[in-house]
Amino acid sequence: MIIGYSGEGSNDAFVIEALQEMWCPEARVEVAQWRGATGSRRKHEIRKACIELFEKNASLIIFFTDSNNRDYKIVKRNESEWIPDNYRAMTIYAVADRNIECWIVADKEKAKKEMGINKKQLEGDPVKFVNKHFGSYRDSDKKRKIKEFVKSSDMRPENSTTRKVRKAVKYSLTGVAWNEEEKVHRRADSANTERSA
Repeated sequence: MIIGYSGEGSNDAFVIEALQEMWCPEARVEVAQWRGATGSRRKHEIRKACIELFEKNASLIIFFTDSNNRDYKIVKRNESEWIPDNYRAMTIYAVADRNIECWIVADKEKAKKEMGINKKQLEGDPVKFVNKHFGSYRDSDKKRKIKEFVKSSDMRPENSTTRKVRKAVKYSLTGVAWNEEEKVHRRADSANTERSA
């Protein structure tokens, strides 16, 4: 199985790779470049990424973005509208409530213990604590460190100690995969049939 992925930043990619290695180790991840920052540009890039990843034989396409203090449900609803209809059933549009760093520290107990941050700090924006703990984007070990942290964290939505994070993770990432799994598989099967025809 090939999982197509398009996201905004390196931390997003590290989390997606860690989850793929934990939950779907037999899959291979293919990446499409995400270049859109403005709404109109992002709309074009989503379409372009769908085509690129479909041509790379992706059975599932994951888009990942941050809500950046906007309501993640509204971001998801609005931006997922830009997915072309013929790719919709094979696509998950995941939106982190605030940013991916909130997902990295979703296992609050682990974050407090290993990163040395307290509950009050975890309630704010954890970007500076995550970057301080794992290193800057120039740190060659950052990818390995984040992936190991995520893999050893309890990222399952039902086990998150924060209700808001639990709801955001479940709704943003796993909602489509859990609730529409048969539809995704049917679309992936028909896409593979189209390719071989």
